[in-house]
Amino acid sequence: MKRSPGYAGPFVFDAGAFIAFERRDIRIAVLVNGVLARERVGVTSAGVIAQVHRGDPRQARLNYLLNAEILLEAPLGSEEARLVGATMGQVDEPDVVDAHVALLTLRHGAKVITSDRRDMERHGVPADRIVDC
Repeated sequence: MKRSPGYAGPFVFDAGAFIAFERRDIRIAVLVNGVLARERVGVTSAGVIAQVHRGDPRQARLNYLLNAEILLEAPLGSEEARLVGATMGQVDEPDVVDAHVALLTLRHGAKVITSDRRDMERHGVPADRIVDC
């Protein structure tokens, strides 16, 4: 993972970021700790939460991150769903959650932490805004 020394903006967390954090990936843990220490905002899609959360107490690290006050969970309500659907149609993307994560990244001028670089790029997220996990 490339370091972003001057970056003070928000991060969007894809499912891969949460999975890497839960699995104690040191690169993602350092990034998350930096977000917490600098009180940066993290954003994720409600769809991502559905993908990773199982309500299992063994997911203690994930639950900690999900309950941190730095994380904003973007709902996928009626109006947002229409925007996501429109972006999916433009790139022939079958994954609603990936499309929502890309939309959030672009909307917030954020960097996205993802294991789906290719999908993010297809949705127009610039390469320098993608942090691989």
